Amino acid sequence: MRIPEAELDILAVLWREGSLTAAEIRKHIEERRKLSHASVLTLVGRLQERGLVSVEEEKRGKAFLFRPRKSRTIKSRLIRDFVDRVFDGARFDLVAELLDSKIPTDEELDRLQETIDEIRSKKHKKGR
Repeated sequence: MRIPEAELDILAVLWREGSLTAAEIRKHIEERRKLSHASVLTLVGRLQERGLVSVEEEKRGKAFLFRPRKSRTIKSRLIRDFVDRVFDGARFDLVAELLDSKIPTDEELDRLQETIDEIRSKKHKKGR
């Protein structure tokens, strides 16, 4: 699933902040992207058509609230698509690029090591 950058910016804000009105979405992304209120509504509408965003029953004042749907599943699919397109499916190349582009902190390296250990543990349990 390919999502244009402007729509991805909106989706990222909703993943981070939860339910927001169009005006609140616009405020959150204004440093990165200048959009009119109508443009935000158009982009949110496209995300709704793709099943990535839904409208809540309740409103904030008179404004509709938009919320993201199934963020973990969607993020995983977007990342897989990105790795396939940009790195020819080579997951390690993506990780290496991320680690080379900015030196990770000790905390990030510790978290990475924990993740590696968890994956090895799962792999060994399946292999038995």
